[in-house]
Parts: sequence; structure tokens; C-alpha cells
Amino acid sequence: MLSFRITPELQSQAVFDHAFYASWGRIPRLTKIEVQEDLLLVRPEIKGTGTVHIPMFHPRYGIVLRSTETIQQRKKPYLLLKELGRGELGRLVRLLHEWKTLGFVPSEALSREIRGMVHSFGVMATSDETLPATGRVASELFESLVSMETHLMDQYFEQVLIALQKKHLLSNVPLGIFLGRNVTEDLLETIHSILNHDGIRPLFHETFQHVAATPPWKSVEPYPGKFHWESVDRYFKLVEKHGKKLVVGPILSFDPDFLPQWVREKIDNRETFENAAIHYTIEFVKRYAQRSSQWIVAGDFFSSPKCGFSIGRGVALICDLIREVKYAVRDKDVLVTIDQPCGDYYRTNDCPLPFIAIVESLASVRSLDGFLLDLKLGMGPQDTLPRDPLFLNRLFDQWGIWGKKLFLSLSVPSRWDIFQESHTDHWHKQVQLEWVIRMILLSLTRQNIHGIFWNPLLDISGKQSDGLIGIDGQIKPVFHKIASLRQSRT
Repeated sequence: MLSFRITPELQSQAVFDHAFYASWGRIPRLTKIEVQEDLLLVRPEIKGTGTVHIPMFHPRYGIVLRSTETIQQRKKPYLLLKELGRGELGRLVRLLHEWKTLGFVPSEALSREIRGMVHSFGVMATSDETLPATGRVASELFESLVSMETHLMDQYFEQVLIALQKKHLLSNVPLGIFLGRNVTEDLLETIHSILNHDGIRPLFHETFQHVAATPPWKSVEPYPGKFHWESVDRYFKLVEKHGKKLVVGPILSFDPDFLPQWVREKIDNRETFENAAIHYTIEFVKRYAQRSSQWIVAGDFFSSPKCGFSIGRGVALICDLIREVKYAVRDKDVLVTIDQPCGDYYRTNDCPLPFIAIVESLASVRSLDGFLLDLKLGMGPQDTLPRDPLFLNRLFDQWGIWGKKLFLSLSVPSRWDIFQESHTDHWHKQVQLEWVIRMILLSLTRQNIHGIFWNPLLDISGKQSDGLIGIDGQIKPVFHKIASLRQSRT
């Protein structure tokens, strides 16, 4: 167990319920979190050294995951802000070293500030952590560190983008849009109506090249062997009517709402479910093989326990489906969606199958052309906690080692109502815009990124706010910004 001394002020700045412990590769591990008066108790499922990660409010990015350096489990409490400060400062210094090799030069004033910050944290390392004065110093230094970090990232983005534009190195990565998750036919009609609106139609056409639109399995095969292909045709015709390239998939999702009732009733029967999924996929691909150059086989495999079967069983099925689809569309890209690509599932779930084992199983299938990394920022059980935008570089490096094409699916909310009422103003449309600017631009600088998708097009309820168009039909600032990025590259 690890314990950390915290202050009432810090408790109002952090979201301790979503903190976690990580071991090798910073993959989250199942962690129990408890706050007892002025102590934060972190009880990971494993022993040994690791890092502690805590979501904290940020003036620019709403909420950002803060991390300690590697620390040992001990009985004596750590001073939390001191350890988080050491972790964030160490990360920035390492990043700065990497950036300098790429030609990035911070201003002299900022360089002095960084050197001073390193010295201050070095002095604090020898201070008595039990003294109130040490806690006050740690709080002041951490606040200064956040400000310095923001200025450093601003300078980094400004210099890198200027250099890339001058050298014409911004890769012409296609931009795409998912119509939504589990889109119903009623919603499809709403989308069709919205896309014909005078203010939205030109923006949509100028921004996106690809559209991913596929109805759920339950709509296509509501009864065994009884296919309603007209449902699929309506989705595909909508895309083609607007002159966009069609991306098919995911054909299979392990979200229970995606599956037909007759399949859910027999989910425990391995032969019935696997055979039904394979048969459905084969029939689907056989009918529409020539309609798309990109096929997303499956997604949401971390949702498989909600369906009543193991993640390992779901991954094995996905591997079989990849081979079946590739056999039918040999010259097309066959992809699989990776939900929670940072491994966030493991911070709240006891999964016997390590994350690296799942990835190795999928990557070993030669028929697989690429991974679609599904970054759905949020605090829910199927979301990815918000790291700062620069974590994308590390994420792309980690996934790039498998030698597969990488695609990115982004979902960033424009409003979060899950916090206490006093904190709902920490995340809004401008915060959504800040994240998207940096996430997309970082992606555009990477040669191993072959496509970027936004998901979804519009908000469909008051609880969901990651669309480009609000539930009121109004275009959000982020939509205009993505459109301007497209125009700046043409």
C-alpha cells in the first residue's frame, strides 16, 4: 500500500476516485483508492515499484492525468504534490531533451525557469515532509510547474508547426467521421436532414473525405439467417450520396446493445455464438466487398464481459474474423478497433489476460493491416482518462512497434456533468477545442498515422456532448477548427 498526505485544497483540485497505480509500461493495474481525512490510500493489486496517476483540474485542458515518478511502496506517507511535481518535471525534462534533438529551442526565459524549477525540487527533496512549510512550498512549486508546462507546450506547438509548414512536412492524412456509435435508423434520418442544412453541408464536404457508417448486427439479422440488407443499404447510400468514401465497420461490436436478442440468449454456447458471428460477417462481406477500401472488423472487445464471456474468447473470435474478412477483400485494409488503447480497462477490472498479450495476439494475425486506436476521453468505464495532449507521441511510439498501420478515432466532450456542481465549468467547448487542435496536429506530424476519424458527428442526448454539432443543431467551434486545418493543408 502507498499513502500520501493531501490538503483540503488539493482534494478540491483532484478526482481521486479515478486515480490508479501502474507498473511496467505505465499500464494501469487494478487499484483500490480511499481518502481518510488528510491521507490518500492507494492499494494496488501487486507489490513492488510503480507510478501513481491522478486526474487533476487544469486551467487550459480541463482535466489532465498527473503522474509520479517510480516510487516504492512503504508505510511512511509521501507528500503527494511533491511526488506529482517530481514526476511531471522529470517527464518535461526528458521531453525537452528529445525535442532539442528535433531542433526545438525554448525561449531563454523559459529555459531559466526550467533550470530554477529543477533546483527548487532538488532542495525540497531534502526537506522534512512532515512540516507544514514543506507542504506549502510543494503547493506553490506545483502551481508554477503547471504554468511553466503550459507555456512550454505552447512554444513547442508553435515552433514545430511553423517548421512543418515551411518544409511542407504535414502529412496529408485523410480525415474521416463516424456517424455515431450504434446509430439507429431514426438517427440516420436526423443525420441526413442535418447534412442537408445550408450552414452544415459545405463544412462537412470541405472537411471529411471518409465516413464510417454501419448499422448494428441486431438491425441487420434480427432473426437467425433472416437478413435485412435494406438497412445496410440505407447507411451506405447516405454516405455515397454525399460523395464520401465509405468505411465499413465495425461489423461486430461486443457492446450488448449491438447484438441481436437471439444471440444474447445463447451467448454461453460457444459454438452457437462464434458460428453465428462468423456466418454473419462472411455474408456481410460477401455482399458488400466492393463498396469500401477499408474494413473495421470488430470493436469494444473490453465490453465482452458484459455479454457474459471472457475477453480472451472475444479476442480469439476477432482473430478468426480478421482472417475471414481479409480472404474476401484481399486488396483492402482490414482493421480492428482498440478501445482504451492506454489500457484504462485494467484500472477497475481484474482481467487475467494482460494487455500486452491481447495486443500480441491481434498483431500476430498477418491478415490484419492496422489498428484503429479509439481515444474516447472521459471518466466512464469504457473511456480513456485525459493525459495531456503530448502523450499521443508516446502512444503512437508504443503502438508503432507492431508494424501495423495506425488510425485514430477521437471523441472529446464539450461538457462534463459528472463532477460536483462547483467543477462543471472546468470542461466546456473551448477546452474541447484546445484538446482537438493539439491532438489532430500532433497526429498530422506522424508518418505512421494513416487516418484520423472524429466520433460522433452530432450529440444525440443531453448526456452526450462529444459531437461536432450540438443537440440543438448548432455547429461547435471545434468543427470550424477541424475544417480550417483541412484548408491549411490543401
